[in-house]
Amino acid sequence: MLRGALPGCLWRRWRRYRGVHRPSNEPVAGGEARILTLSDPRTLDPAILGNAYASGALLGNALYGTLMTNDEADEVQYSMAESFTTTDNGATFTLKLRPGLVFSDGTPLNAEAVKFNWDRTKDPAVGSAHRSEAAMIQLSEAVDDVTLKATWSPPFRGTPSPSSPPR
Repeated sequence: MLRGALPGCLWRRWRRYRGVHRPSNEPVAGGEARILTLSDPRTLDPAILGNAYASGALLGNALYGTLMTNDEADEVQYSMAESFTTTDNGATFTLKLRPGLVFSDGTPLNAEAVKFNWDRTKDPAVGSAHRSEAAMIQLSEAVDDVTLKATWSPPFRGTPSPSSPPR
């Protein structure tokens, strides 16, 4: 989880400090984390928290997890998502979630939940830091529990990074 949240230079220092050679995708129970910030976050709402500063990304990723992140080579690493693909040159994307995901209260973390959060992020009244990226998603549809189809306007050219779609 830390890799997606820390800038490359801080991640390399953290790995050296901790003696870690490769980040693990497997969660580890227990332990503690101490985060030094200049001020308290103004919110813990994931739509507003944002990733503009390392502390916001660290808090958001630790509290809510990620669908996907980039590794040091800028390759997509999937976490809660299994894939994020397009077959029509970026006009639509299909997001596949790992089956069996749940929120901490046991509620299913399914395609409908992701759709709700993406739609909420687009709402101007929410004041999301990711509103401009979210606005690129013209329409989203939960196809089934693990599949979300997103139509982009205009079509997204290139390969989207995890920071392109809202989380």
